[in-house]
Amino acid sequence: MRREATMGTTISVLQDLERYENKHNCIGIQELIAMGEEDVSKGNVFTHEEVFTSLELKLSRAAG
Repeated sequence: MRREATMGTTISVLQDLERYENKHNCIGIQELIAMGEEDVSKGNVFTHEEVFTSLELKLSRAAG
């Protein structure tokens, strides 16, 4: 990563594609975690049994 600065102020940051993709993926994961934490705090949660029952019902309907 290389920073271009003028009088102590960053005007651009250059980084290779791999670092950019890693940072982008990390931000995405952090956003998903924050969404999950918000759901838990609001009580928007399901048991394993509820999830699997719902999935089995949807799969059986899709199978005809």
